[in-house]
Amino acid sequence: MGLFSKLRCEECGTESRWSINKFSNGYSEKLLCDDCLLKMHSKGFSKYCQRVGSNKVEYQKLCQYKAYYDTV
Repeated sequence: MGLFSKLRCEECGTESRWSINKFSNGYSEKLLCDDCLLKMHSKGFSKYCQRVGSNKVEYQKLCQYKAYYDTV
């Protein structure tokens, strides 16, 4: 990957250089854009986890938070 190459969101397929977030998905990384995080209601959760100390948020935790958010 080059310095100015664009990354593609795995949910909606949009390409961007700056608004793509990387989440650990087992052995690989899952790429999501800011809009998909807002649709999952997980943008605040991921920022909170990054500020608390864990730099990488796992994709499974995002899915668990979305399920919890939907039940509340």
